[in-house]
Amino acid sequence: TLRSFTGHTQKVDCISISAEGSIVVSGSFDKTVAVWDTRSSDRTPLQVLQDAQDGITSVHLGDSEMVAGSLDGSVRTYDLRMGRMTADALGQPVVSVRPVPGSQGDLLVGCMDSTVQILDRAEAKVSGTFTGHTCTQYRIQCDTNGLKVASGSEDGYVYVWDIAKTRKPGDYRNRLQGHSG
Repeated sequence: TLRSFTGHTQKVDCISISAEGSIVVSGSFDKTVAVWDTRSSDRTPLQVLQDAQDGITSVHLGDSEMVAGSLDGSVRTYDLRMGRMTADALGQPVVSVRPVPGSQGDLLVGCMDSTVQILDRAEAKVSGTFTGHTCTQYRIQCDTNGLKVASGSEDGYVYVWDIAKTRKPGDYRNRLQGHSG
């Protein structure tokens, strides 16, 4: 069954769905994150989060938290159980946010200054930075399995870094070609 929800005033740029499929979060260029109940007959959001100063480019919904990245240069974590929000300012537009598996809550964050960073939220600092790819104009996705980091690039390559072995800027393990322009 197709269901549509109404609530954002501009383009919806990112979305995440809960493991059981009952909750969906969406991020928009209207600077909001909307939380939706897919089981409800009501087509309006359960909640609209309006903390960002610019468009939302990436969201991730976990078991007890939701994370949103924004073009305003911040990563916001919403503790769904406690009703709290914490913001980590990275100083560059954020285009991708993913949890690092096996970590104590670290996040992999792609930024428009051509970096992919590991954000250690417990220490409120960046614990690793990966470079070599290009991300200055487009929304480039990055991801991790906890051992390796992968990112797309505006040069048509996919870059892969080994988390444990990457020690200096540009020290990528693999540069995979397969896309043009």
